[in-house]
Amino acid sequence: MRACIYRGSRQIGGSCVEVESDGQRVVVDLGLPLDAEEDKQKYLPQIPGLNGGDPSLLAILVSHPHLDHFGWL
Repeated sequence: MRACIYRGSRQIGGSCVEVESDGQRVVVDLGLPLDAEEDKQKYLPQIPGLNGGDPSLLAILVSHPHLDHFGWL
């Protein structure tokens, strides 16, 4: 099992963690940082398959309903 923290370990908000096991991946939260500027595109993490086309990305789970955890959905 492997975990990759894209955002959220050094700031509050914008949480995004990917967990991988045996080549299958799940993203936990896909949030916007609390201090996000108008150009929000720069905050989207470069996660393979996020825009489709990668069957190893099985799901995006949201831990709770705050924009800093689901703002990119």
